[in-house]
Amino acid sequence: MSTKPLDGFVDRAARERNVDPLLIRAVITDFLRELHERIYKDGGYGLVLSDIRFQCGEEALYHFGGILLESAGDDAVDFSSMVNESLARCGYRLSRFLTVIDKWKMEKQWDEEDRLADTQADQPDR
Repeated sequence: MSTKPLDGFVDRAARERNVDPLLIRAVITDFLRELHERIYKDGGYGLVLSDIRFQCGEEALYHFGGILLESAGDDAVDFSSMVNESLARCGYRLSRFLTVIDKWKMEKQWDEEDRLADTQADQPDR
């Protein structure tokens, strides 16, 4: 479980940017609708990747690729290979964003350790 849930994301993003939360919601919804339509009409995500990069930047492209890979799971090796190949074709140095994933891995591990410690603390002594 994430230590930073999406709960309150829109309000937090609006406060940080000094805009109305409705604007944040509208932009996110419009962008997701456009992505969904493009993927549906093109029959895949391939062409969307360059659009994401040009519209939102390399970090957004990296995270969208990560969403695709995470949603595919470990059993979808062919799909994961296609996503990685498509990202590589974009020709950008996305590996610099791996530090974000490294941080998330640490946080996830700490959360799991905390949960385990809480579970053990809740168990009566035998």
